[in-house]
Amino acid sequence: MDAKYRIVRDGHVVAEDLSLESMKHFQDKISESAKGQECGIQFTDDDAAFKAGDVIQAYRMIKVRPKLLR
Repeated sequence: MDAKYRIVRDGHVVAEDLSLESMKHFQDKISESAKGQECGIQFTDDDAAFKAGDVIQAYRMIKVRPKLLR
């Protein structure tokens, strides 16, 4: 769960750089969910609010050392 998350509504980012607090299927904590399986998601930022139709995108920031081409 080292990814960051953003919430997109109607093509506009409404929240980003969110960290996942927990993800559950019923009462069980899970680390992934199959396509079509319902789950509950809680972010560390309590201001992140969802609406029907929102898209949650997960992403990772990877640091890459620049290479000097000669």
